Amino acid sequence: MKIFRTIMGTVCCLLALASCDTRDELYTEDIRNGQCIIEINGHRDTVPGYYSKGKDGVVYDLYPRTLSALMGYCEYDTVDVKLYALVLGKEYRLDFYSPFYNPDDVTGNIDLKRGYDIVEYTDTPRGYQFHTFRLYTKIKISEQVSVFQSDTSSVLLGGYLEGLYHYGLNRDMDPEGQNDDEYFRAYINFRLWGPCPPTSVLDVVDVEGNPYEKRISMSRSHDKDGKVVKYEYCIDGNVRTYGPRDNRFDFFDGPWQAGQSAYGGDYITATEISEISYEFQTKGTHKIYYRCMDDMFIWSTWKCETIIIQ
Repeated sequence: MKIFRTIMGTVCCLLALASCDTRDELYTEDIRNGQCIIEINGHRDTVPGYYSKGKDGVVYDLYPRTLSALMGYCEYDTVDVKLYALVLGKEYRLDFYSPFYNPDDVTGNIDLKRGYDIVEYTDTPRGYQFHTFRLYTKIKISEQVSVFQSDTSSVLLGGYLEGLYHYGLNRDMDPEGQNDDEYFRAYINFRLWGPCPPTSVLDVVDVEGNPYEKRISMSRSHDKDGKVVKYEYCIDGNVRTYGPRDNRFDFFDGPWQAGQSAYGGDYITATEISEISYEFQTKGTHKIYYRCMDDMFIWSTWKCETIIIQ
């Protein structure tokens, strides 16, 4: 009886072992069923972790930071990118290959320039494995391609696809030499927004004791993605016309350029002073045209306010 029990126990153990996957097999399956976490400037999104396509990627909006009038380049927000695996609810920091982008993936009529710095990395026989990379993006502003739609909002200019290739957690699953579909990957779909024009706001305040004198102020003018730096006033004159869709950067020739956008009357050009005092010479109706420029050299369109001197 004892021998029988021993034999039966041994058989049961063998059957149990035969029915279980090895730890490596379970690990591989867990990885393939796992996900990736893409961290961009501290913001995290979860995406498919294996056999993912560009459509599975994170959508991230980039907005202009500065614009160089000399070179005409609009520089965008800098981003730091990190990658993690999410397997069975646990996070694991991932190394990834040199990030890439395909110029053919760029949408919109934009001249895109892109570069990066390796912030944290490991030097391996295969080359650099990134822990964190810092991405720089800029576009060349063109006179032929409009980057505006209105006086108050930004317009989507286009975008590009950034891919991150990595090994995952199990380095036995080395994708080198295999079909492209065998790579672990994660994607970022960057959307590039144009700069936002400034908004000019005018206040006309009476001066006590002198009905002909007014305090004319644009101090409440503002800019969504920067600051207002210059102002123009044209009192009882005429302004040259240009539309909200025109590329009204001051470094492009056009009827919007500083000092050339109005004529007649009293034309106060490209001043950094947001408030002036002005004494009218006659009673009756007078027109004040006004506009402002932001720190990306963008002029607002002209606005007009009519006042009556009594």
